[in-house]
Amino acid sequence: MQTAMVNNIGASVTSSKTLANGMREVDASGTEKGRAMRLVGRFLAKENRVYQVVVIGPTAQIDAEPVDTFLTSFK
Repeated sequence: MQTAMVNNIGASVTSSKTLANGMREVDASGTEKGRAMRLVGRFLAKENRVYQVVVIGPTAQIDAEPVDTFLTSFK
């Protein structure tokens, strides 16, 4: 699931870690149509469900504070 999203923007994972709650957090950077792109996401597979919370867009338009607020709002 995370691999497909990263590949969609021709990115490489720059950071990946497992959080205390079992979620996988990924930060990736790449280029799409000549623009620098970034993906920040959290992924979790639990029982028969899959959850993904993702921010993706031009690198220059992704600020750390709003991304952190958005990602941490999902418990």
